[in-house]
Amino acid sequence: MRTAKAFCPGHITGFFSIFDEHTDPMERGSQGAGLCLDKGATSIVTVRPASRPISRPNSRPVSVRSTDVRPITAEPSKDASIQITINGQDQVASVTRMAMESLVAMAKIDNDPLIGNGSLIGNDPFKLEVDITLDLPQAQGLGMSAAGTLSAALAAAKVLDLEGNQAELALNAAHLAEVENRTGLGDAVASAVGGFGVLEREGVPPLGRIRKLPWSKPVLLCFVGRELHTRSILEDEVTRGAIMVLGLEAMERFIKLPDPIGLMLQSWRFARETGLATQDILLAVSAVQQAGGRASMSMLGHTVFAIPERTGEHVLEDMRAALEPYGDTLVCGVDQDGARLVGD
Repeated sequence: MRTAKAFCPGHITGFFSIFDEHTDPMERGSQGAGLCLDKGATSIVTVRPASRPISRPNSRPVSVRSTDVRPITAEPSKDASIQITINGQDQVASVTRMAMESLVAMAKIDNDPLIGNGSLIGNDPFKLEVDITLDLPQAQGLGMSAAGTLSAALAAAKVLDLEGNQAELALNAAHLAEVENRTGLGDAVASAVGGFGVLEREGVPPLGRIRKLPWSKPVLLCFVGRELHTRSILEDEVTRGAIMVLGLEAMERFIKLPDPIGLMLQSWRFARETGLATQDILLAVSAVQQAGGRASMSMLGHTVFAIPERTGEHVLEDMRAALEPYGDTLVCGVDQDGARLVGD
């Protein structure tokens, strides 16, 4: 038995443009700007011998990639059982499952037909147990799908003893699963790097490019409305068109003022002009502004994120009080280190 543990920060997208029509899924993604939070997902992955023969219906081929981003085609392993729990509940978790299947297939390519260096199980069936704990709500624009999947992929790459750069392999698997399932476009890449960043070119590096910028302010969150699923937005052609045009315009303006206030200004304009901001979001943001802060809507979810603009020791408290009528609130810091393996 082997176990590894990893953390991946949540991610707020302020504005973005969609680039998901490349033939190569590693080139798909988004351009935009956002920041990583000090709360996210922690995954513990354990590999152990299976107690009985494996039966895995509905398996499908997965695309696996090496560190130089060359495609390899492999079938999901018939010798592996994957069990995923999220916050203590068994889940199908199709995005995370796809990433796990990619990594298991890669392990068997690297060390055919064994896992790791042949020292763990030999030819016997094995079980991969993935236990994910989320600090933040799902489907609220906080990158929890990417955080759960990338943290699990990092830990899985470790316990499977994959050859090569395990962090790159994990990011490739997580990004591929996100874009193929249309649950995200750039969160995995941004969360891998950490901090306040600009996705200057879509895709996984080195195909894509991200640039980090300074950030020292606390971030106030308010969960204002119901869940908003990314897939529903990505599949709406009218909304996609608006996002593409307005996201590019926001980027042009943002690069002239690439700081936290610049992000808030362009994010809020983007939220309004795309029509994504609901009436409750509009009211909540107005309340923050009157309390001395800047606020916007996290993409894509009904979460308001806010930062202090006015100086004073009680500004953050005033902002929080202004938001409390609209939903639960939470204060976060910004994670500068990105997704990583952690100890016990």
